Amino acid sequence: MLKEITAYIDNGIASLTEGTNLFAGHFEPDTPDSIVVVETLVPGIADPLLADKWAVPIRVMARSASFFSARGSAQAVFDLLHGEHQISLPVVASGPTYLCNVTGTTPAYIGKDEKGRHMFVSNYVFLSQQV
Repeated sequence: MLKEITAYIDNGIASLTEGTNLFAGHFEPDTPDSIVVVETLVPGIADPLLADKWAVPIRVMARSASFFSARGSAQAVFDLLHGEHQISLPVVASGPTYLCNVTGTTPAYIGKDEKGRHMFVSNYVFLSQQV
């Protein structure tokens, strides 16, 4: 689902383009300075009674040399995702279709990286069903 969520963000925010300044996974390129990374850091939770439903935790990290640019990117993703109900994620590489409800935390400043770039993170739970 990581690629599907990244594609959904790419489709929903004009200033973010997958492979340019939007990345899926634990890949944080050194350049450009301003990026958004969609990643999974903890395992999801499967419903023991409904095999096709699970909760998928996702972390979104926004980084930029500008505090306000990083904050703006993180907020744009939050505004797109949080509170969405019954969204259908884009199909990637002939994969399945996922129907999701999304909840999340507001973006939080976590400091600067080793190059002095500002970073914000927000965490989301995608309550998902494969359809």
